[in-house]
Amino acid sequence: MTVDENPLRIYRATDGRRAMGAILVKRVKGEHGAVELVTGIDPQGRVCGVLLQSQREPESVAQTIKNWLPHFVGRTARSPLSPGDDLPEVASEALATANAIAEGVRSQLTVFSFAEDPAEAEKPVEIAR
Repeated sequence: MTVDENPLRIYRATDGRRAMGAILVKRVKGEHGAVELVTGIDPQGRVCGVLLQSQREPESVAQTIKNWLPHFVGRTARSPLSPGDDLPEVASEALATANAIAEGVRSQLTVFSFAEDPAEAEKPVEIAR
């Protein structure tokens, strides 16, 4: 995928008067094709949940990933999001897709953080590799 194929879409959630959070949608390249992520963010910039809107992974990989996604809850743009470190390990057959999803969620949170507070986005985040 190229940059043009991989936009981040931000949808604001309100109760009519105040911001309740946002829904972020992004496509990443999984092991077997595109994976479309939907990430819910609360008003403080914390992940409320991550869902796979569409994916092309084999069923065993898809199930492993779906069971792994709840570990993103509560994470922020300052969280490293590294499978096997601050996120639980996944089976080796799902690792490439898990890494792509973790990087996708990280980039969603970073862009959202910048959109909300440009000064916050300038603070460095240490990423373990």
